[in-house]
Amino acid sequence: MLRAIYLVAVLLVAVSCTELEQFKGSVEARELNESAEAVFKEKDFEGALSDWEEAFKLDPTSDETAYNISRCYAQLGDEEKALDWLRKSIKLSLTPRLDDPDLGPLAKNEDFQQIRLLASFAYDKVPASKVGGMDDTSTEAWDTYLAGDYEKSAELWEQIFRLDQSNDRASFNAACCHALLGNEGPAVEWLRVALKTVLLRFLEDHDLDNIRGSAEFKRISDTARKIWE
Repeated sequence: MLRAIYLVAVLLVAVSCTELEQFKGSVEARELNESAEAVFKEKDFEGALSDWEEAFKLDPTSDETAYNISRCYAQLGDEEKALDWLRKSIKLSLTPRLDDPDLGPLAKNEDFQQIRLLASFAYDKVPASKVGGMDDTSTEAWDTYLAGDYEKSAELWEQIFRLDQSNDRASFNAACCHALLGNEGPAVEWLRVALKTVLLRFLEDHDLDNIRGSAEFKRISDTARKIWE
């Protein structure tokens, strides 16, 4: 009995230490991101790159950090690495959305399957939760979603997107709600809107102008645009 209690205690300490390390890592990554953004504005692209690469080691799921690394390489004139990191940022951004269980009802939908295929072409080198600072409408949209009122939640997410058409989270959540309601058509259309919002933010950034003329950037851009056309 005492041995069992001891093992449980050790396990709890281990879990607590892991959570503490994860929290510490997220704080360090945020500080590095802030530092990188500041030196990037001063046109110290090598300094920004160093900070962002360290931040990515701490959080290798961050599409935003991967994208910022791409910006640095583009400004430094390294086309190959800029494009590699751009592909990585797109993959990190799109994959969690396309693999979301709430989109499960769309699995056999031909348009959805085409979107998944085109998305993979956009980030392959060779073609083959609640967040802080939400307003009352966002809070209500989440609450109705959690309560299973997907119709009301979809209506609220669509309203939020109409007020801020850069909000890919709102359009994506609207797609999820319609998918859960079995509304394949609206679900696919809202998913296209969400992916368009994400991809345009990456593809139209002026920090990538140095690689915009390359054939590989054009291929990524053209493939990405087919997702929402």
